[in-house]
Amino acid sequence: MASATTVSIVNKSKFEKTKITYPESLSAQSAIVSAIETQFTRLDASVKALKSVQQKLEIYRKAVLKKAFEKREGWEEKRIGEVCIINPSKIEVKDLDEKLEVSFIPMAYVSEEGKIMKMDKKYLKEVNKGFTFFKNNDVLLAKITPCFENGKKAIADKLINGIGFGTTEFYVFRPNNEVISKWIYYNISREDFRALAKRSMGGAVGQQRVSKDMIENFKISVPSISEQTLIVQSIESKFSVIDKVAEAVDKGLAKAERLRKAILKYAFEGKLVRMEEVSK
Repeated sequence: MASATTVSIVNKSKFEKTKITYPESLSAQSAIVSAIETQFTRLDASVKALKSVQQKLEIYRKAVLKKAFEKREGWEEKRIGEVCIINPSKIEVKDLDEKLEVSFIPMAYVSEEGKIMKMDKKYLKEVNKGFTFFKNNDVLLAKITPCFENGKKAIADKLINGIGFGTTEFYVFRPNNEVISKWIYYNISREDFRALAKRSMGGAVGQQRVSKDMIENFKISVPSISEQTLIVQSIESKFSVIDKVAEAVDKGLAKAERLRKAILKYAFEGKLVRMEEVSK
């Protein structure tokens, strides 16, 4: 179903030759259509309810982060640039064996759910030039549109020999001893951070990037490491519940789509409405 161009088209002659089965009685056809619409109405109501739950879960997720990072007494406020090195230098790998195996992570390997889905194995000499350097526990953030808007970010973990390289479209945050990686990760997941970062974007349309100056100067609260750890645990506990509910909702929506197709299939196989019911 395609033309000589990249635009797909429907072949009219195939439609004209397609055979369909149908009851000759118009009353039978009307009964089947009515049954389809009744089932679809019920299904649409269920889908609407499930999508409403999805929206509420997203609102709750944002509220969890907002509440977690509200400044409290005794918390110091600092710029991200004060507690993290942004895009650390490759000087650390300068004297390493060029045949050392390291991880390579292109943008496609980072999910919109904040996970590194896989990584390639490369020799240091293959990636040392022209790519972004990071290590275990560094935080990665996509800086280019639409990857940033889609939420691509992750904490580097289980890298080969503890070293990784990836696309130059990553910002790398290397926390100092005042903050833990997850404290930074969840701070850059906040709605206010994302909104400000989006407004800071510059560059050509379709190739806009988050401003490094905005990243470095964004202020976050910095409690003790023990407090950070406890708050992160609370966030993840709540997110775990949200994720389980979201997974159930996704399964429900997928089931609804399968049911929609099944309703049509049964309808045109004469199984949705029994003919004896139509004739009454």
